[in-house]
Amino acid sequence: MARELFEAYQELDVSDRHRLECHGLDLDGQLIDGLKERVAREGQPFEFVPGEAFDPDTYPPGSFDLIISTGFTEFLSDEDTVRHYALLRAKLARNGVLFASGMRRHGVSDYLLRNIADLHTNYRDPDHIQELCRRAGFESMQHRTFGLQTIVEAKATL
Repeated sequence: MARELFEAYQELDVSDRHRLECHGLDLDGQLIDGLKERVAREGQPFEFVPGEAFDPDTYPPGSFDLIISTGFTEFLSDEDTVRHYALLRAKLARNGVLFASGMRRHGVSDYLLRNIADLHTNYRDPDHIQELCRRAGFESMQHRTFGLQTIVEAKATL
C-alpha cells in the first residue's frame, strides 16, 4: 500500500510539495504503523490512519480534490463497489477526481488469487467500472488500460 504515493511525491517539484496534503486508511493497523514510521523517517506530509472504508467517520473532515482507490473494489460486489464509490463521491470537492481500478482476468493470476490467497476477484472491463461510477453519482469518466489493469478517472462536476 502507498508505494505509488511515495513515488509520486518524489516526482513532484520541490516547490510544489508544500501544497500537498495526503491521507490514507486501511483496516490493517500493522500496515498503518509501518507507514507512519516511514513518514516519520522520510518527512512526507502524509497521514495514515486505521479505518473502515465504508465508515464515513473514518475519513478526515472536509472535501478532497483527488481520491485514489485502487486494488480494493476488485474484491467487492457491484453493490458494495457502488456504495464505496458513492461515499468517495460525497467526500470529493466540486470538480474533484476519483481514480479507481479494475482488473482483467488472467488465468495464472486468477488461479493464484483463488487457490492460494483465497481471494475471489471481480473482473470488470472499463465500461462496467464506468457504469458503477455513474450509479454512484459521477458525471464524467475516462479510462486507461495498462496490461491487466484499468484505471478509471471519474469526475465529480456537480
